[in-house]
Amino acid sequence: MMLLTKALCKQLPPLGATAEEADPMVIVKFFYPDFHWTWFGIEFCPETEIFYGFVDGDFPELGSFSLVELKNTRG
Repeated sequence: MMLLTKALCKQLPPLGATAEEADPMVIVKFFYPDFHWTWFGIEFCPETEIFYGFVDGDFPELGSFSLVELKNTRG
């Protein structure tokens, strides 16, 4: 399943690029309805497939999350 197009990947800044920004822009959003979790990607490393962004889950937080783990999640 393709979760991230090449066009969106090109729009995502590299990890650490928005560290000094007061209000960085979310580029991608992933939603998992079985768990009511939402991931908002702000930065991305295409080599490791790791995002930095906001995760709205049981405990909302800023941090990293993996595209591979999102692809492999099953309800």
